[in-house]
Amino acid sequence: MKICIDARSPGRAGILTYSRCLLQGLSALDCDHEFIVLTAPGDEPWNLPGIREIRIPSRNPAHWMLWSNTVLPRLLAREGVTVYHSLKHITNLRGRFKKVVTFHSARFLIYPKHYKWYDYAYWRTMCPLAARSYDAVITVSDAETKHYSGGFGIPASRFHSIHLACDQRFAPVADASERAAVRARFALPEKFLLYVGRINPVKNLETLVRAFALSCGEDGIEQDLVIVGHESWHSSAVKKVVKEAGIASRVHFVGPIYDELPAVYSLADLFVFPSYYEAFPAVPLEAMTCGAPVLCSRAGGLPEGVGNAAVMVAPTDGDGFRRELTKLAKSAELREELRRKGFERVKRFSWESTARQTVALYEEVARR
Repeated sequence: MKICIDARSPGRAGILTYSRCLLQGLSALDCDHEFIVLTAPGDEPWNLPGIREIRIPSRNPAHWMLWSNTVLPRLLAREGVTVYHSLKHITNLRGRFKKVVTFHSARFLIYPKHYKWYDYAYWRTMCPLAARSYDAVITVSDAETKHYSGGFGIPASRFHSIHLACDQRFAPVADASERAAVRARFALPEKFLLYVGRINPVKNLETLVRAFALSCGEDGIEQDLVIVGHESWHSSAVKKVVKEAGIASRVHFVGPIYDELPAVYSLADLFVFPSYYEAFPAVPLEAMTCGAPVLCSRAGGLPEGVGNAAVMVAPTDGDGFRRELTKLAKSAELREELRRKGFERVKRFSWESTARQTVALYEEVARR
């Protein structure tokens, strides 16, 4: 069977990781299927064994949609493609081949105010259309399936939950010289709590900053707070809370980190993730894989992923975050217990399993 993976313009962060790790997993599988991947101008080539790349034109959204519904069906027909899988965009609505799409987050259904009007309009229109017209929809957690099914009024059987996993590059960094070099490069404090992710409203950083301010004031914890991630228009609101709380000297915005991120996780006393909603806890699992104990919110797919290996608090419970943050920051014993649980928890997830489940879905769809 010939399968086309549409990996055009995956962007950055989570969807890029999903695209890269899934394609690597498919490339490594011992199966009889042939894989083609579509890329756009400006995308980095994947260069994976057993996967042929086709670079297609891309000028603007209107041209992209027109090309996907006129030229692309003819191209895939000539190639003899049986199943087409879009990893991000919902553009192809025509063609006689079977169609699969991955939905990455139902957040727009729950927190529409966090979206620009045109982004919300796109997802609110295209997702239910794809859910009804495509042969299968992949979600990244059971929680996501419930949100989509309930939000669109579409039977849950249309959706297939396939969990993600950590990138294989994440592992504890034990080498003292490497850890010291990373600490010096990013001017990391000797003891710190860590957040990794984008700085936007859904990440709920204001709650984290306020909880931290009380913990290092009244409760007297020793750690500073390190915030790693791309800044955005929302950064000024978070920094305003930091300034008003009088803790600017103890909160460190270090920007995005990629190659050295495993070492940063390994250096942290505690990883804190107060997000209002996550489809799947990819970042908390990265932290666990590197040996960081995790405190996170109880929302979306987070409980499904971290299980009992993390302390969870409702994202709106500021007092709860302060209480648990203080308790964990002061107790090395509690942190060590979470660290051990985290190492066991992450063994449940692998990209090989994700790739195998995805191929099994291709085969099921092709048989229909």
